Amino acid sequence: MNSLTDSLHILGHSILNIIDDRLDDELSRHYFDKFNDAIRRQAFANPWHTTYFTHHALRNIGDNLCHSILSIPDKTGLHTAVINSDATPLDGFEDLLEVITKGNHYIGKLANNDKLLIPLLVEMLWEIEPAWKERITFVEKLPKADSIIATDNGNATLLAYLRQHAPVLHLHKTRHNFAVVTEDETEDELRQLASNLLLYFGMGRHAISKLFVPKDYDFKPLCALIEKCWPEMDAHHQYLNHLDYQKTLLLMNRIPFLDAGKMMFVHSENVEAPISITYTETYSSSEALKARLAL
Repeated sequence: MNSLTDSLHILGHSILNIIDDRLDDELSRHYFDKFNDAIRRQAFANPWHTTYFTHHALRNIGDNLCHSILSIPDKTGLHTAVINSDATPLDGFEDLLEVITKGNHYIGKLANNDKLLIPLLVEMLWEIEPAWKERITFVEKLPKADSIIATDNGNATLLAYLRQHAPVLHLHKTRHNFAVVTEDETEDELRQLASNLLLYFGMGRHAISKLFVPKDYDFKPLCALIEKCWPEMDAHHQYLNHLDYQKTLLLMNRIPFLDAGKMMFVHSENVEAPISITYTETYSSSEALKARLAL
């Protein structure tokens, strides 16, 4: 294990120490107030990046850095530019980690509404291991690079612009994640499902957009767990406005729905649901489900 690898593990431990108020090392103590101030400012700049969801994202990053088996190669000489998304808190850190663990030079263009925490994590990393300063750069204007990582929003003009700056594009496509309920789930598994349905308000690349359930499925246990998840959402006005708006549309259009309190289930063959709604679809057998999903 080299010093670069060590530094990523140290960063992970420091992140977990900070969010758990466990300040037993100098780095955590030094950055504790900076982190909490950045989290508060981030929530003010982007109300969807709430404190509790930002803490969740940071914990995932910390756990990943602590427990992943990392091996940092020598510098490749390749430069990868990353155009960060702000769909969820720290959405671009996963791309940063992918670039630097391949030995490439990371060039990050931060999202307008997520400019605080990723640079703070990098500042910590630089303090732990100054050699990272030669491998990580942030820019305001996109430079020429060997490759670019960005989110594909279907904008042909944007794609043409990106191709002018790099010969290789790595695009995050719109992704739909499905979950299948079998009625054999434990309460803990249902609790994890309930948490995931609401995670980041249902936004982001890892959100569940559709739920497949058996015919005549009893939603009551799942709805009860949803009601207990993320209690802070009960006071989030932007999300509650979306919830009320979507409920009004469903009532006006006489579309049946199941009210789960913090969200609604709507039976539909569509996969991309608006905020506060999860589409559901029933299946009669595992064979029918596999055919529907083309497995």
